Amino acid sequence: MSLWLKQSTSVTLTIGPFVDTADGFTAKTALSLVQSSIRLSKNGGSYAQKNDSTSPAHQENGNYSCVLNTTDTGTLGVLRLHVNFTGALPVWLDMMVVPANVWDSMFGASTLNVNVSTIAANAITASAIATDAITAAKVADGTIDAATFAANAITSSVLATDSIGSAQLAASAGTEIAAAIKALVIETAGSYTVGQALSIMLAVLAGRTSSSGATISTPDGTSTRVAATIDGSNNRTSMSLTPSS
Repeated sequence: MSLWLKQSTSVTLTIGPFVDTADGFTAKTALSLVQSSIRLSKNGGSYAQKNDSTSPAHQENGNYSCVLNTTDTGTLGVLRLHVNFTGALPVWLDMMVVPANVWDSMFGASTLNVNVSTIAANAITASAIATDAITAAKVADGTIDAATFAANAITSSVLATDSIGSAQLAASAGTEIAAAIKALVIETAGSYTVGQALSIMLAVLAGRTSSSGATISTPDGTSTRVAATIDGSNNRTSMSLTPSS
């Protein structure tokens, strides 16, 4: 079984047992192992002594503690530790260096964090999304909001042409969107909405006038939209607006 190590993290290993070359059984308890005795191959690379300068210390029965530092564990992939010391049979240990978040999710308290960099074409389709996974209520209460998505996670290049069209929207969606736009306040002085401003503009541009142009009604003349007070210099001194609701 390969030992998992967290990338770029110091660790103290137990290596051994070292046994005598003569009988292959007697524990070697007094080997003078040093930094250069510990050879490492990172992900199939050339062997080199470990970077950490701590000398291995005997524990018991020919087993020694061996410290690796952040440089020793800095390369992802298979890490092989090998010791070939005079008087003892060779000892080696194969380890797997994995990203910190993977190690923490397997052996720590955190959950695995997976950041998706690429999604295959048509990997996410209407049939792949559960029914009611995205609803107006979830958007409204903040369950699904902008913070849920990474910056630029959904862009025009991600969405296929016509991926969101009339066929993908509910029959009432267009009406709801239009109503929301009409309700936007665009003039705070008087709190006039887009819809109200449009009704006033329509009357001014195409409505019927009376009182020398001071009164402006709808195009069919049924409702007064603007009633102005004009002084002797033809300046409008007051305006009474009655936009449609």
